[in-house]
Amino acid sequence: MADLGAHVFPAFEADEVVDGRLREAKTPRTRRGHHEATSDKKQILDWWTRWPDALIGVNAGASGLVCADIDMGEDRAGNSHDGWATLAENGLDDLPETFNYETRRGGSHYVYRPVDGRHLAPTKNHVTPEGVVLDSVDRRAGSSYFLWWTERIPASRDEFAPAPAWLLTPSEEPELAPYSGTVDEWLSKCAPGEPGQFLLEFVDSIPKSDFGHDDMIQMQAALVGMGASGRSGIPWALERLKAEWLRGPYDTQVYREDWALGLRGAIEKYGAFEADILGEFATPPKAEPAIDYVDAAGRVDDAQFFAAWTTLPNPPTPERLVEQVRLVLNLALEDGGVNRREAVEIAWNAAARKHVSCPITSREGVEALASATFPGEPDVEVEAKDNRVQLLAAAEAAALQNVTWWGDDKREENFMSRMKQINPVMSEAYYRLNRWMILSLIFASKAVIPTENGTMVPLNFYGILLGPSGTGKSESLNCVTDMMNAYYLPEDDPDIGGDATTAGLTQALIRKDGRSSFFHGDEADAVFRSWSDSQGAFSGMKNRIMDIFGGKVPMLHRTGAKDISGIRAKAYLCVHLTGVDERIADAIEPHDWESGFVNRFVWANGHRKSRTREQKRFRIRRPGKGAQRGIETWYAQWASRFRQTVELKLTREDGNPTWIDFDDDVLERHIDTTEKFERIAENSAYPDRLRPTFTRMEMTVLKCAALVAITERRTCVEMSDYLLALEQAEEWTENILEMVEATDESPRARQVNRLASMLEANGGGMKRSEIHSVKGYAGDERTTNGLISELVAQGRADVLPFGKNDALIRLAGWGE
Repeated sequence: MADLGAHVFPAFEADEVVDGRLREAKTPRTRRGHHEATSDKKQILDWWTRWPDALIGVNAGASGLVCADIDMGEDRAGNSHDGWATLAENGLDDLPETFNYETRRGGSHYVYRPVDGRHLAPTKNHVTPEGVVLDSVDRRAGSSYFLWWTERIPASRDEFAPAPAWLLTPSEEPELAPYSGTVDEWLSKCAPGEPGQFLLEFVDSIPKSDFGHDDMIQMQAALVGMGASGRSGIPWALERLKAEWLRGPYDTQVYREDWALGLRGAIEKYGAFEADILGEFATPPKAEPAIDYVDAAGRVDDAQFFAAWTTLPNPPTPERLVEQVRLVLNLALEDGGVNRREAVEIAWNAAARKHVSCPITSREGVEALASATFPGEPDVEVEAKDNRVQLLAAAEAAALQNVTWWGDDKREENFMSRMKQINPVMSEAYYRLNRWMILSLIFASKAVIPTENGTMVPLNFYGILLGPSGTGKSESLNCVTDMMNAYYLPEDDPDIGGDATTAGLTQALIRKDGRSSFFHGDEADAVFRSWSDSQGAFSGMKNRIMDIFGGKVPMLHRTGAKDISGIRAKAYLCVHLTGVDERIADAIEPHDWESGFVNRFVWANGHRKSRTREQKRFRIRRPGKGAQRGIETWYAQWASRFRQTVELKLTREDGNPTWIDFDDDVLERHIDTTEKFERIAENSAYPDRLRPTFTRMEMTVLKCAALVAITERRTCVEMSDYLLALEQAEEWTENILEMVEATDESPRARQVNRLASMLEANGGGMKRSEIHSVKGYAGDERTTNGLISELVAQGRADVLPFGKNDALIRLAGWGE
């Protein structure tokens, strides 16, 4: 191998526990692993004399090689891979013939050499497409090595064919080390002073139990990014993190070197201070800055924002740096916690903007980017939300930036990315809820969460899209129906409409015994009112919806319907409703929260977005043209993948749903979530309404975590699955708090109060005829007169004669 110019290092030949932590068969034996790979024969001889059975690890970058690792079969986590099938789906299975060999799990390694100074495409730096691991020249992030699973050695490098073009990209890329001083020099340049509240919370969130190397690297990068952005207390925070990393039995030379190498790398990548980059052209520090951008950034409650703000794209090309600055602006403004001027100042101090290759060299440039990204947005103060909910610790949120799954927007093929492509001005909250609805409709009948008391919790969802007209609620449903059309055959379609009566719903679910069902309807306020009517055909619907949520369908006895009479069925019902904020609030009674009716729903709050002229252009599909960005193909590919997941992981011989398990550390972490919900409820003005609601939300978090795991073809929920679910639950919990407050009084009381507010806005009084002509009161004489009478009965208004046939409705005490 060394004669071929390959740089090698020894790796474990079998799983082994070292210093209390598992070293897998692919783990390097030496302290620095692939970083100290060499072609020096003396060093190689020393290593293999000490470990004669060691596996051969090859540093791809140092060796000038490209390895396509075609995964097949099942890995140690139980995930099934078919790399060749995935390549074929992407039209990439025609790999050029080259030196290759079989891996220990039945896969293949195809080894190539790079071409004309080109290296692995950055978009393919791990597993893209699914099941194909690619290692190549100069992979700066993560592992850049592969294992040599064969005793065969090529006679020369000529046996390595040139790598196919789709693997490669031009090798020219900017320098990745914006800070070149020593670690001690960097620490001495950090801002003096005590740590702020945000940093204190970050340090408190450092795991007190074991955490891995990747978690440590992510937290180091986050702290270094904060230090480069001017936050005080960073050296202290790094020492706290170091103490946890080297806790107890882990205070060894190996882990001390891990810490030092990680911190050195974080400072090289993310540690450049503004003055170091711009030199004499740096903006002079302000004695009293108009905007405290560090404080403003702390008000942006979005983990993705924090990662985008403190890190660099890879590679940090000018185009990618500008896009990252744009992303920082986008996340800061969309969050609602900062105004436009604060967002510009935050973006100006982003790590990407500070990089030497970033073409944005003035605040005016950031402002121009903001204008292009958010045309027409006024520069006004934005009132910070007072219902912020943080279920994730800061370190957990930071760790999630390295985690990707089907439902996110971190990869082009993932759900939120595709939805943004076909609808750039969508209300993301609608689609975030709809992604869970899709997964539930596919997997709810295939897997359950078992409890010790014998209950089997189905993975079904009830959701409501809430927002003004014109925010795309109905349009957002297309992704759910389109995926269902791609996944289900017509005879298995789960759609049962949205107008079923109590008896009709029961009959439909009995006929769909054991299969997923989809109940959806617009104008949820009308749906809720009809369900509250004790005299109509929908009488009892609220209780039926509550009962079926747990999966059991009551029996019907119908002499005229023998096929369903007396059957005890199982339901996997998903309910999807849409409606306008105020109307839905007026259809919900305060006791609906305590009875358990609305507690079962999660809420997605949408809002209108400004559109550019180009975005307003009607997108017509011409004859002979394919669907926009191949969306039908995208649905078909994921439907196929999900069918494979069901067949491989969720199909049991007895036909019953598969049981979903949870790692013990996830169940332990869930206790923290439960206690967090208990504190929120106890400290609120509505504890009796929030307690049952949060009990449902706790189970919703577990359902979401299970669905994430299933998309990864696992039947045991890991911590990353759970944290992704918890990230979503933060949004839903905030929405619940808003809805509980908005429905504090009965709908009747809210209508009376709105009438009083209208009278006050019109000088304290209006003629009865004027009230009856106002939109919302016109055409409903009985209701309007009833509201006026209620105001009078409460002593809040008087009725005074006005002319021959009219009256003046005046608020009590006005005009006296």
